[in-house]
Amino acid sequence: MKTLKPLPSLKGVLGAAQDFYVGAGVLHEQIEKALAKKTDNKGVAPGSFVILGALHLELMFKALLIIHKRPAWGHNLMELFEDLPRSERTALETVYMSDRSHGNTMDLQEAVKHCKDAFVHYRYAYDYKPDKLLLLPFKDLIRSVTTRVDATKPEPQNPWE
Repeated sequence: MKTLKPLPSLKGVLGAAQDFYVGAGVLHEQIEKALAKKTDNKGVAPGSFVILGALHLELMFKALLIIHKRPAWGHNLMELFEDLPRSERTALETVYMSDRSHGNTMDLQEAVKHCKDAFVHYRYAYDYKPDKLLLLPFKDLIRSVTTRVDATKPEPQNPWE
């Protein structure tokens, strides 16, 4: 007899996602400063930014799935995205397309497909030379999914939670 896993806590998932988001934001700021100064990028960690950003995206997709009562436990961003109801994917596409950076020509599905294995590739970058991840769609994806979750998450019933 198969036992069903309990529905993960939305609050817990969002809290962990926020931790990864803050860390990715600090690293992104360092990357932007280094690029603006055209320095040799010593002390800048783009791989760490990608890893933290990918973990954030995974948890934000899982948060949307929890909101829609479709919990998931995988790590593949494309599979998590495809598990979302069609209406949610459409809403995400609208946010993504309206907030896309100049120069980013990917639609939402292309961006998710492009970023789906970012965590695995950058986690093992010493052993596997990952394809160059285009940071523009990756950053746009983080921003859009975060915006959508913030607009979708239910208000807590108890304001002291």
